[in-house]
Amino acid sequence: MAILFDTRDGVARITINRPEVLNAMDPATYTEITEAFQQIERDPEILVGIVTGAGDKAFTAGADLKIMHAGNADLSQWTPWRPDRWDFGATTSKPLIAAINGYALAGGLELALVCDIRIAAPNAVFGTPEVKWNLLHGFGA
Repeated sequence: MAILFDTRDGVARITINRPEVLNAMDPATYTEITEAFQQIERDPEILVGIVTGAGDKAFTAGADLKIMHAGNADLSQWTPWRPDRWDFGATTSKPLIAAINGYALAGGLELALVCDIRIAAPNAVFGTPEVKWNLLHGFGA
């Protein structure tokens, strides 16, 4: 599982669980986050969602670039124009809180911006490093 998902007392907690790669998001992570958002929306017992990253080094460093550029990865379902994925269309009417610990970079910053409230730990670092490669910074707030 790329994420941990649990609920208690009306609160859903989504934890990106790939600390060995700064919680970088691979296709499975994107899919599981989308499914978690959909579960939050469907479940009348869930009142709010909290999104965070495992460990203390990163909320998420964004897309897993090693997988994207491996050459042997099947990225046929990993395109930026999928309306069913959180970054282009998956929404919930319930409030989402980003608990940001460590790096929130690129797609990680975008995930934080999807949330309604962002709470940053003292070690939080925000950035859009994709501009260094002449790429546009995501879709914004």
